[in-house]
Amino acid sequence: MINSSRPKFVGLNVFSTNLDIVHKIVTSSFDAHIIIGGPAVRALSDIILSWVTDNPITIIEGDAEHALPAFLKGKLIATPCFDQTDRSLIRITSEHSLFPSNIDLPLHRKFFQHEPLYDADREIIEAHIITSRGCGHNCAFCAAARSVNQLPIRFRSENDIRSELDQIRSLMPEVNCIRITDDLFIRNRSAIEKACRLFQNYGLSWRAMAHVNGFRGVDRLLYDKMKRSGCIELFVGIESGNPERRKAIGKTAAIEPTIDMVTNLLQSGISVKAYFIFGFPGETRQEMEDTHALAQTLADAASKVEAHFRASVFKFRPYHGTRIYNDLVASGAKIGRITSDSKLSSDSGRYQFSFMSENYSCVDLDTLNNFICATQEVVS
Repeated sequence: MINSSRPKFVGLNVFSTNLDIVHKIVTSSFDAHIIIGGPAVRALSDIILSWVTDNPITIIEGDAEHALPAFLKGKLIATPCFDQTDRSLIRITSEHSLFPSNIDLPLHRKFFQHEPLYDADREIIEAHIITSRGCGHNCAFCAAARSVNQLPIRFRSENDIRSELDQIRSLMPEVNCIRITDDLFIRNRSAIEKACRLFQNYGLSWRAMAHVNGFRGVDRLLYDKMKRSGCIELFVGIESGNPERRKAIGKTAAIEPTIDMVTNLLQSGISVKAYFIFGFPGETRQEMEDTHALAQTLADAASKVEAHFRASVFKFRPYHGTRIYNDLVASGAKIGRITSDSKLSSDSGRYQFSFMSENYSCVDLDTLNNFICATQEVVS
């Protein structure tokens, strides 16, 4: 595609999981100025600047809605890196004049040519929206954690979100469900009330990420209100069922609030998809058994009501710039490349989400993969 279109610029987002792919593209034979960005680029900049290519490379750290157009028009001067004339860096901090502190940004959804998405099993025709940027949580495995991410949290206004919902209804009238993909949509009681206001008059179902702490002190009346507003499923990052491991990765150690939250959601008719991770550094077999047992407990609770529970299970991989990654580097541990794991993909039936790196846990690889597959099969 690059060779046939002969572009002046090539822009790429880079992550720990696609680093090899981006490297292959950048070091291929074509003639263009390469611009690389994405949330992980700050932690990957030294690696990127070492790549061998005759093309200039500019790295943009931070949100680039305003910075990128200015750079393409020659109105933004990039800072050279390591005295290399063909390597440069643009760092958009919250103090920068081009930083998008207001994320009520213009967006036309005709750009998203692959939406809506169809899920025949759940009878869902779905479009996706994002309502915030940044994260107030501090999970040790996440590059968006507040301790490692320097960008502030920002939220879109209710009116701006409504304008996007109106645009979706106009462009894609067949859509019957909205998925909100950012981590902070359901973060506290007032966010739950806001969600109910947003969707109560649209006649649309909705699904979203939710944090356990967002449901502290929430009574069943509000759970039921969410259901009436169209909420059909929430996604909850549980990660581990072991209190000590949960504390180590930045989660609330006690598991009881999670059980209470999930049970209340299920009893209100709202299904739950729970995320789990196996293979944390030093994780023992007992910890894995605790996690699998928790998934089964939640599925058993769902079996008594009409709502459903399902697990989405991942093998731990150390993302660049996270607290766990930095701790592993400091300890002298070998950091393996993150690549697709075809065997685990085949065994678990998850062809998009199975990656492999080193095994940092205290169990052998077969045992680790068996826990992943067994927990993935826990459904109600």
